[in-house]
Amino acid sequence: MEIHVTENAINSLEVGLDFYNRFLDNLDNLDISVSHFGNLKFSMVAIHNAIELLSKSILLDVNEMIVFNLDIEKDSVLCDMLRTQFYKKRKKAHIAYNAVFSKNNYKTIEYSKCILLIKKIFNDKINQDNSSTLESLGEYRNTLTHLGYASIFEWYKILIVLNKTLRLILEFYIDNISNSEKYFSKETIDLIKKTLLKSEKELPDLWLASNEAILEEVNNKLDSYFDSNIKIDEVNQDKEYGFYEKVAFKYKYNSEDVNLKWIFKYSYLNEAIIIIDDNNYIVCFIGIDDQNLKYMKDDNNLPTELDKIGINIPKNIIKYEDHISYNFKSKNLTSKIEHDEKNINILINMYLRNLQLKTNK
Repeated sequence: MEIHVTENAINSLEVGLDFYNRFLDNLDNLDISVSHFGNLKFSMVAIHNAIELLSKSILLDVNEMIVFNLDIEKDSVLCDMLRTQFYKKRKKAHIAYNAVFSKNNYKTIEYSKCILLIKKIFNDKINQDNSSTLESLGEYRNTLTHLGYASIFEWYKILIVLNKTLRLILEFYIDNISNSEKYFSKETIDLIKKTLLKSEKELPDLWLASNEAILEEVNNKLDSYFDSNIKIDEVNQDKEYGFYEKVAFKYKYNSEDVNLKWIFKYSYLNEAIIIIDDNNYIVCFIGIDDQNLKYMKDDNNLPTELDKIGINIPKNIIKYEDHISYNFKSKNLTSKIEHDEKNINILINMYLRNLQLKTNK
């Protein structure tokens, strides 16, 4: 038997994809058994292992010494390898290669340090969302491996993390693994893409069903928002949930009537309702997380009714793309206002100002 770092990573990736597809193929059966969700667990564990090994494979090429926790002066075998490297003018001592052939006490860095190094060294390619994805992957893996997982409404988030991880393999890891064509076969790459298509087809409905109650409350708040100070020409609502899909209305801007059409995107990637116009420009983001939704509370401090919603308005024109996770809470990207019947004028004016600025450029 001989298996090295990158080969080991590909094996784990293929195992993870197999378990992930078993889980996805059984979604419609409403199976809540441990064995069904066990497929999701093993996909998480295997894909996490693949990412750790792929990261170490890249870091070994950067500098193999940063991957190991070493006490060099006390290790005569390692000193021999380093001496040979020097005399033969090699780029590497190939510590990882030699380590797999014998019993040894070599310990590699932990996953958390591994992804931190990837983030810091490749900060031109790994953004904050990528980094958060890799951190979440580690957290889910630890929970599922050492304890378990219990959630009625939020297990879809595991799928989101797995999908973002698979995209990161396609967009970063394959490009930065030495001789990647030797390890990533066309069949493996195609399987990653097919798995993503399968999962992303199911996720919008999973997200809507899991957040139905919250989205209904937000939509009810938007009723009063759109009833004030604007003349509604047309409203389209989703047949299953009754959520807003499209609103067409007239608005007076700079003493002229403007015809506007706003479309509602329910984005699981952003945990938000994203309102866009008919040219695909983003009007605003409405996050549905606890920090963005403020509830009235009863005498026992329990939430009773949705009171306030935060609305994030882009400071500049942003074109909407459904596969992007936007950092819409960033103060550099958006301005935040509270939902209020009076504030719809602020929202519309800021949106129209952005359009005007783009047109004048």
